Amino acid sequence: MVKQEIVEELIELQRKIDRDRRQYELDAWMSLNLGIGQLKTLFFISNRGATTTGKLATALKVTPTNVTGIIDRLLEKGLITRTGDPTTGGCWYYARHQKVMSWWRNCGRNDGNG
Repeated sequence: MVKQEIVEELIELQRKIDRDRRQYELDAWMSLNLGIGQLKTLFFISNRGATTTGKLATALKVTPTNVTGIIDRLLEKGLITRTGDPTTGGCWYYARHQKVMSWWRNCGRNDGNG
């Protein structure tokens, strides 16, 4: 085999690998059991460490009522926790990092909460 043929074959093999990898990633994303609002919320809370309903509503540009529904679904899946703030009477939400990482590795397929 000539050098040029080897290079062309390697390029074609890389293209096949890239196509297969992208298809797997697409399948993984398509199988997620979270909506866009839930994903954004989970990423926001994970990044911030903790947040309140008001801060989250502002960040997502939605009403606090919408945030409540999103938070309830994440609480049901066990991906976040709620802690009361005795000084303000409000609540703080925290990501359960170990659970989130486990969920993410499985792309949300085995959470039992389709």
